[in-house]
Amino acid sequence: MESGLTLAPEQRNFSVEFSALDYSAPEKLRYRYRLLGYERDWIETDASGRDASYGNLWPGSYTLQVRGSNRLGACSPHELRVEVRVLPAFWQTGWFLTLAVLSGLGVVFAGYRWRVAHLKSEAIVLQNLVSARTSELALAHQQMQQTQQHLALQEKMASLGTLTAGVAHEINNPTNFVHVAAQNLRVDIAEFQQFTADLVDADEAPEVLQAFALRFAKLSGHVKTMLNGTERIKSIVKDLRAFTRTDQSEKTTARMSECLLSTLNLVRSSWRDKIEFISEFIDDPEIACWPALLNQVFMNLLVNGTQSIAEKQTLDSTLGGRISIRMQINADQLQIDFSDNGIGMSPALQARILEPFFTTKSVGEGTGLGLSISYGIILQHGGELRVHSTPGIGSCFSVRLPCTA
Repeated sequence: MESGLTLAPEQRNFSVEFSALDYSAPEKLRYRYRLLGYERDWIETDASGRDASYGNLWPGSYTLQVRGSNRLGACSPHELRVEVRVLPAFWQTGWFLTLAVLSGLGVVFAGYRWRVAHLKSEAIVLQNLVSARTSELALAHQQMQQTQQHLALQEKMASLGTLTAGVAHEINNPTNFVHVAAQNLRVDIAEFQQFTADLVDADEAPEVLQAFALRFAKLSGHVKTMLNGTERIKSIVKDLRAFTRTDQSEKTTARMSECLLSTLNLVRSSWRDKIEFISEFIDDPEIACWPALLNQVFMNLLVNGTQSIAEKQTLDSTLGGRISIRMQINADQLQIDFSDNGIGMSPALQARILEPFFTTKSVGEGTGLGLSISYGIILQHGGELRVHSTPGIGSCFSVRLPCTA
């Protein structure tokens, strides 16, 4: 015998009373029942407990099975089957749960975008201050030597397009929160998936398991995307901290590969789709230096290379940009070559490229101090800065530093 029972979302409880048709000794009759989809084992009862009650069922399809035995204990071959269907409330449907998770992720992403926009607005304000200060220094060119360290710090801020190591700290905190939350969400999704699998009998409802698996796969994909994004942000913040470390006051020893790679990663993040970056470190000794100041030199040279390539790509959109960094020991000096296939420079331009305040850029796009400050930093290290360029072919800046440990 089969019948059906459908429960609305607000009807979460139901009871079924049953009885066997044996009137000679009804008190000796025994029964057994179970609700497939909710429990696996049979529940034994006697004539005094002829009802089955269930409550707080999760939406889905169930089957109530009831069997009885006569007064002699012989089990009846007939079985009562009642199909029970519990309709889900709107907040229990798969689309609603997916929408809730996506909404939460959207809120986190919107907060992150707002924070980035806020930091960019602060960067614009500070860059305007840098430009104003540079204009004042242009009127007092004779005092440039006394204020060179201050200009170096200002140029570093303009080169980064972001502000200080404090900005990296501000970005790192919310990124860690999102990263940990995403990891916890991945664990919770896996536990919830296992929980739903335990509730559904694989033999009775394979289509239910398949539907759950598809939905959980989508959620896991979103979580994986979040984790990849936060890992990338953390890597950028790490390189930014290495670039802006405040160790200019004391000379120390450092490997140039570490300085070059941290700076290269910052530049590459903005140009990875248009320019190929190649690094070749034949030699990598430890040398005595001010690492943060050399980081600024490397940043200026790399940014100049990307801008030269970008100018050439405006004329030839099919051009594949390329910047190579080659480091080796040459005659007791550590030589680092920065080569690009950009627009190149004429001999007249090469003769003035290291002059303070000389620039080929439009007003407001450059201060003309980047290469001049870089040249002063290299001289401070007892080294040399040379340039070789061919118009239309590209440029090569060579940094030579003494190999003193």
